[in-house]
Amino acid sequence: MSLLLVGCGSAAADQNSALAATIVQALRAGGLPLDSVGWCAPGSPGAPADPGAVVVAFHDRRLPGPQDPRRVTDGGVIEVLAGPPQAEARRAQLAEQVLIAGEFGYDEGGQPLVDEHVVVTGRVVLRLAGILSEEQVAAYRTALAHPSHRDDEPGPWPTIRCLT
Repeated sequence: MSLLLVGCGSAAADQNSALAATIVQALRAGGLPLDSVGWCAPGSPGAPADPGAVVVAFHDRRLPGPQDPRRVTDGGVIEVLAGPPQAEARRAQLAEQVLIAGEFGYDEGGQPLVDEHVVVTGRVVLRLAGILSEEQVAAYRTALAHPSHRDDEPGPWPTIRCLT
């Protein structure tokens, strides 16, 4: 495999990094137009508080070019957490942020409210740009449910600044 797996050095972080890489490969194998994949730097604003969590951001080529720092609105973010309970807690946290943003116009991190789709499968939270259609989100959901182990990744991903 030609991926550089980075994490906090713990076995859990390494396993989460490997799962994130497999998910990116599955999404690509499912025909989804991903590019500009990068590991979100530890401590990125809005990232899950789960120790050992791994966050990968990507650009969906059907959307305008990626921003710096990277945002969910560029395509999506894959969050790999410790287990299904943490993933469900993250879904609840994201739903609460939507309520806060709806009341005040900004989320707790001071970011304006933006629509996003949230797909939770096991310990994985896939957050997708709200501008994607339900049909496009369904394609992500299908690819996520059928992981592939193809190694078509060209090389290590950079660590990037994210605002998740």
